[in-house]
Amino acid sequence: MKFKKIRRNKHWIPILVAGVLGILPHAALAQENGLTKSHSYFGGGIARMEYDERLDMADGFFNAKVGAAYLRLGRQFNDHISLEARAGLGGDATGDITVGNNTVEIDYELEHFLGAYARVGLWAGDSFYPYLIGGFTRFKHTVAASSAGIEVSGGGDFSWGLGADIATSEKWRINLEYMRLYDDRDTDDIADFEYSALAIGLVRIF
Repeated sequence: MKFKKIRRNKHWIPILVAGVLGILPHAALAQENGLTKSHSYFGGGIARMEYDERLDMADGFFNAKVGAAYLRLGRQFNDHISLEARAGLGGDATGDITVGNNTVEIDYELEHFLGAYARVGLWAGDSFYPYLIGGFTRFKHTVAASSAGIEVSGGGDFSWGLGADIATSEKWRINLEYMRLYDDRDTDDIADFEYSALAIGLVRIF
């Protein structure tokens, strides 16, 4: 069995550049007019990362659920717009997949991931801040199959999701979030990949 290496999708570059260039003038204008609550923030969290892989030649699919921890640093320009960067480390999992009459054991490890994102949100009351998030995530993982050797692969794609900050005080917030980090479901490929994450974290305003 041979695993397909994940493609590095370049289509996100003009989208991300256009989005950042479009956001910054509005953020600067809001600051000039005194309409913003601008601040920086730092935090971290833990996530359950779920990796799904389906091979055309296989019966069923390989699913790995691994734990991860990450740090985040961002800037909130006003009540609605923020930009942030993230970096994290993952865990490992073991599973199997059936190819013909053979069962192949697979060891999966998420080594690390990096991301840059924009958030757009709106305060709903004094303490609840739901938001949409989009950007780019780059990750590196290792797939070891008992009959196919080891493959170390990296990839990245446009990522999107939704979440909410819950303010517990003036300086602290609890964060809940779901993100679809990678989605490669191409009918022309021999394999499909999906990456998603469900996370909870803590944020400090400064």
